[in-house]
Amino acid sequence: MARKLKDADFENLDAIEGLNSGADVSKMPNDVTGGNTLLEGYMRIPVNRIDPFSLKEGSDFSRPKGRFFERMVDTIKEVGVIEAVTVRVKENSRYELLAGETRWSAAKEAGERYIPAHVIDVDDDMAHKIYSLTNLMRRDLSVRDRINGWWHYYSSLKDKNALSTLRNDVEDEKLKEYVPSGDLLSYRQIMRYVQMHDLTSDWIDLMEPDNSPSGKPVVQQAVAEQVCKLSHERQTDILQFASKLTEESAKMIVKLNNGVLVDKNSKVHDWNTENIARIVSHQNLDDESDISAKSNSRPSVSLTLKKMKTRIMSVAQESLHPDDYSRAPEVIREALKLYYEKNG
Repeated sequence: MARKLKDADFENLDAIEGLNSGADVSKMPNDVTGGNTLLEGYMRIPVNRIDPFSLKEGSDFSRPKGRFFERMVDTIKEVGVIEAVTVRVKENSRYELLAGETRWSAAKEAGERYIPAHVIDVDDDMAHKIYSLTNLMRRDLSVRDRINGWWHYYSSLKDKNALSTLRNDVEDEKLKEYVPSGDLLSYRQIMRYVQMHDLTSDWIDLMEPDNSPSGKPVVQQAVAEQVCKLSHERQTDILQFASKLTEESAKMIVKLNNGVLVDKNSKVHDWNTENIARIVSHQNLDDESDISAKSNSRPSVSLTLKKMKTRIMSVAQESLHPDDYSRAPEVIREALKLYYEKNG
């Protein structure tokens, strides 16, 4: 049984080498926060008293899944939830989740009964902004989520005739309490994402770094900003040249689409594969030589295979164990072999 400490046990405390309690206290700053502001409203909340955000309006963000989510669950089992979620109070002693849905889901999966939460009091308008912006600032957010997320945010303001507030949101001091100011995008970048909502799904796939074996996007944002000015039909026409496009050639293709490129006789150049290939290869549109023999712009794989590649990589990321990444081609071949043996 532990011995109860007595006052005598502390009489010679200051004699311990390197410790002078009186002197050390005198050296402490009067402001122990270091000039920062102590945050209030943090508490541990039962996970089963938290409900998902109620104002999603049919538009939600993708959530990490597969091996990524499993590793998050394992980490929570080992060290608990490190970063607090953000909630607001509802009726009947319940809370509505504004930020941290993935952490909350992983905590439940890990068997946690409680989760640290920052409880705030905000109206529906601020709650919607916090939900949208904290999701849009996630480091792991896909390009597709950024495009769709900012477009929905823009559209919701447009529908309410409150579009002028979008520019102000990036400087909203109240909002910065919940969304780190260093993470907020400029109004110009937000509008770029909004405009790229006009891209076809195939083009957005080519902007995703995770869809490329090199880990780098096949299509850069500057190129995509030009491509989105074309109709979906014409975006499909030039998809085979995607890996060869530069911002300069993409701008020329937009001019070709707009009918402003003319030949020496002032005749408008036609929209066709040959002229597109000449632009991509930086050749003169008046050059009537056989472009197919000179151009390196032909796709290395067919459009169908490009579509398959992004889907296969998505499935592999969700289901393939990290230890088997180097064996991915072998695993996929074996899986296909078994599939065709079973299904003929």
